[in-house]
Amino acid sequence: MKWLIKNSALAENQTELKKILLENRQVVDEQQWFNPPKPTTFKIEELNIDQAALKKSLEILNKVKNTQGLIVIFGDYDADGITATAILWRVLHNLGFNAKPFIPDRLNHGYGLTTKALDEIFTTATPELLITVDNGIVAHEAVDYLNKKNCPIILTDHHLPEEELPKADAIFHSTKVCGAGVSWLFAREIIRHFSADNDQLISKQLDLAGIATIADQMPLTQFNRSFAAWGIKSLKNTTRLGLTELIKNSSINQSLIDSNIINYAIAPRINAMGRLKNGLQALRLLCTTNQEQAANLAQELSNTNVERQDLTAQQIESAMEQVEAQAQEKLLIVQEHSFHEGVIGLIAGKLTEQFNKPVIVISLNETTGKASARSIAGINIIELIREVKSDLLAAGGHPMAAGFSVEISKIDLIKKKLQALAQKYDDELFERKLEVECLLPVKLATDKTHHLLKTFEPFGVKNPTPIFGFDQLKIISIKTMGQESQHLRLAVSDEDGQYLNIIGWKKGYLAETLTSGQLIKVAGELSLNEWRGRTTTQITARSIEAVI
Repeated sequence: MKWLIKNSALAENQTELKKILLENRQVVDEQQWFNPPKPTTFKIEELNIDQAALKKSLEILNKVKNTQGLIVIFGDYDADGITATAILWRVLHNLGFNAKPFIPDRLNHGYGLTTKALDEIFTTATPELLITVDNGIVAHEAVDYLNKKNCPIILTDHHLPEEELPKADAIFHSTKVCGAGVSWLFAREIIRHFSADNDQLISKQLDLAGIATIADQMPLTQFNRSFAAWGIKSLKNTTRLGLTELIKNSSINQSLIDSNIINYAIAPRINAMGRLKNGLQALRLLCTTNQEQAANLAQELSNTNVERQDLTAQQIESAMEQVEAQAQEKLLIVQEHSFHEGVIGLIAGKLTEQFNKPVIVISLNETTGKASARSIAGINIIELIREVKSDLLAAGGHPMAAGFSVEISKIDLIKKKLQALAQKYDDELFERKLEVECLLPVKLATDKTHHLLKTFEPFGVKNPTPIFGFDQLKIISIKTMGQESQHLRLAVSDEDGQYLNIIGWKKGYLAETLTSGQLIKVAGELSLNEWRGRTTTQITARSIEAVI
């Protein structure tokens, strides 16, 4: 694995290391980095939100409030969309609006604002206003449908727009934060317009905005760093019944919640409902004020998440058979009738991680295919997909994750076109690389350094957990751990005789090739090991290589 060392400086102490880490993250305002401003202080113009659109939105809401007309909040079935819906519904409900949430069904309605979903809404109700959250910015057909119904529509979204915007009454849009972040800012402006509330109500929604910011893989800098940091702080103290029950059900220590726990324990449970069942259940969890219902829904989300894990593992095996025949391709595309639409994004993500190539996974039905794509650094997958837009039914997404629908008869054609287009990318993009902050002397692998690193949290996109390089380490002892000896434990020392423990999860196979006295180089994360009341520092290895 090729190391990309971000900074050639060698730190002699924690102060110098802190400077290196700030330089690597291009931090200009150190004070703001370590003390992110509360999102209540953000100005909408800072996020490129159209003030005229906000004014028009508030005018529309004024009219609807006076008539007590029905407002439908049209959300999405992923964690970002579910939390965005919960935020706006809670605020409108508390302010006395007649608001009702709607979460589309992945299999029956497809993604985003669709005429099929709107048909279902209008069969049972006649809304006087429809507000989207986390979707709608490319929903031209559905917006035209609403215009014909004389139903005003406000779009709130963060996805990349096309050149022409839908003909909505107002568009509250920013790409600088996630969908729930946009929803939170919109809700904040509504509160300030209709209530004397001093930001108390909207501050209580930061737990949800924080979950979404991290779950939607937003770059954790600037505004998103604030949403993530304040969101985690709020989540640690949340009294929201659904979340406290979900935290309890997941055996999470609420006081220790961080971005990793959100990414690997909380968000997947929220996402699981929209993937395999109905996202509305996850929304109910976040909105309920009934203790028994919260406990039951938390259990349902956890059970569904286990089902999702099992299904994903099974279908990845099927996908692997197709991938093996595409070794020369720079874009991997797999398709299958058995692929569940709810997990194709996860399959694409796993394959992208394994092969370090962009991947498109297509779930087929009788006439169409639904695709989910994941990419690697340097390849904007939504731009690539839009190069074949004329052959698709619909497409949307981000540079690193996107999706589209296509007629089955055109799948072979777009597969050939996309894989041909991908050949233009330089081979170097596909080399497996590991970004290393800097080389670190063993003497700095201490609990004091670990404490310094904690101040850089929350970690995520654009602010990764620091990985350090250690060179010229001499192996003192080699052990394997686990029932199948699948993990590796090394004791090493540097040239000055300072000792360090190395843990290599799923690297037990290296024990066969390593020998005592051998010189190695290691890249990994600094972590703490607590054993029998004693805390020691160790390196959780990402790369272990012999020094040649």
